[in-house]
Amino acid sequence: QHQPYLTAIAEELNERPRATLDYLTPREAFERLLVASTP
Repeated sequence: QHQPYLTAIAEELNERPRATLDYLTPREAFERLLVASTP
């Protein structure tokens, strides 16, 4: 019932650049972490 609304909020927050992540979005930072940890 509320899930589409909550999903939209989560997506909006995950697309906001963060100063603590060197102005990357959380998704971009996570992708870089995955690439860096792959041998």
